[in-house]
Amino acid sequence: MILQNTPGWAAKSVGISDIGVYIADRGLPVDDLIEGRSQGDMTLQQRLHKANQISGQQFVRFPQPWEDSVTMAAEAARLVLKRNEDRAQGPIRLLSVGTETSVDHAKPVAAYVQGLLKAGGMDLGTSLSTLQLQHACAGSTMGLLHCAGTLRVGGRPGERALVLSTDISRYATASSAELTQGAGAVSVLVEHNPRLLDIDLASVGQYSTDADDFFRPLGQSAAQVRGGHSIKCYRKAFAAAFQDHCDRRHENEKDVIRNTDFFVLHTPFRNMPEMAFEWFLHQHGLGGNGDGLFTRNEGFCLRAATDEVAFSGNLYNGSLYFVLAHLLQNLFHKLGHAMVGKRIILGSYGSGATMIVLSATIAPNAVDVVSQWALPNQASAITRENYETFQQWADTYDKDRCQGKPASSNQFYLKEIRSDGYRLYDVS
Repeated sequence: MILQNTPGWAAKSVGISDIGVYIADRGLPVDDLIEGRSQGDMTLQQRLHKANQISGQQFVRFPQPWEDSVTMAAEAARLVLKRNEDRAQGPIRLLSVGTETSVDHAKPVAAYVQGLLKAGGMDLGTSLSTLQLQHACAGSTMGLLHCAGTLRVGGRPGERALVLSTDISRYATASSAELTQGAGAVSVLVEHNPRLLDIDLASVGQYSTDADDFFRPLGQSAAQVRGGHSIKCYRKAFAAAFQDHCDRRHENEKDVIRNTDFFVLHTPFRNMPEMAFEWFLHQHGLGGNGDGLFTRNEGFCLRAATDEVAFSGNLYNGSLYFVLAHLLQNLFHKLGHAMVGKRIILGSYGSGATMIVLSATIAPNAVDVVSQWALPNQASAITRENYETFQQWADTYDKDRCQGKPASSNQFYLKEIRSDGYRLYDVS
C-alpha cells in the first residue's frame, strides 16, 4: 500500500468505475458493400466473401458528416460524467485519449474534448492534464495505465481520471480490411477503490517489438495492413505478454489460464479473439476447438459480447473496452450479484507491435454501476444506409470538410474548419 499525500489516507486499489459507449449510427451491410465494390467482378466478389467468412463481420459503420474523433469522444465522455455527477467526490485530474484518428499533429484530441465538454455544460476546470497516447489500438490502454499509476502514486481522495478511446477505422477501397471498418468511442472512468473493476497494476504483462503488420504513413488517410502477418504478430505478442504477466504474478501459466473466468482480447473483427485463443491453448498443450473463449464459465455471455463487434465494426482503441462493457452487461443480466469476484484477463494489442495484458476482478459495486447501462447494440444502434451513401462518405473523407449539423439538440458536432485548418466545435 502506497501512502498518499493526504495524511492518514491510502488507496486500497485503483481501477475502472464506469464505462460509456458511443457508436456512429450509420451502417452498411457487409454484403451490400461487397456487391457494390465488386460490380460484377466475380473474382473480386469471391475473394471478399472469403475474407468476410474469416472475419465474421455483418456491418461497417461510418460517422455523420459532422462527426469526427473529437465529437464521438465527447459523447462517450458525457455518458460517464452525467451518470457520476451526483457521486463525484473530487475533480478529473487527467483526461487521456487513445486514438489513431487524430485531428492535429500537435494539439491532442483530449484538449479539444475538454473545450467541447465545457461548451456542453461539463466544465472540468483547468487543474488537470490533457494528453494523447498512440500505439495503434493500444494507446488507450497505455493511457489507462498512466492514469491509474498517477492516481495510485500521487492522487488525493476522490480524484479521478477519464480515459477515452475514439477512432474511425478506414482502409483501402475494395480491400478485405475495408469490410471491418467501424467508428465510435468508449470512455472509462478511473478511480481509487473502483466500483466496477479492480486492476492489478503490479502484474501488468508487456511485450513490444518493431513490426510492419499495420501502419498509416503521414499524409495517408487509409491504413495499410498485412492481414496474415498481423494475425501472427497478434498471437505471438499475446503469448509473450501473458508469460510476462504470469512471471510477475509468480504463477504457472496453465494455472492462471485455468483460474481465469474470462479472456477479453482486442477484437478488430468478430472472429479474431477466438482464432488467437485457439492457437494460444494449443501452445500450452490445453487443446482448443475453436471455441476456447466461449466454453469457459458463462462463456455465452462473452460470445454475445463479441458478436456485437460484427455490427459495430472495428473501433480500434475502443474495441477491447466495447467487448468488455458488453460482457459485464451480459453477466449482470445473467448472474446479478454473482458476477462479483469474477476474474478477467484483458489483452490489448497495438499493431507495430505491442501487447499489454491486465488482470482485473469484478468489484463489489459492479451491479449498481452496470444496472444503469443501456449499451448500443445490433438491435438498437444502426441506421441502415445504402451503398451510395457510404460511397459518398468515402469520397469526401479525405477532403476533411464538415457538412451540416445534428437534427436533434444537445449533440456535439464539428462546426467549421477554418481556412488555417483549425477545427471549431459546438453543441447543437
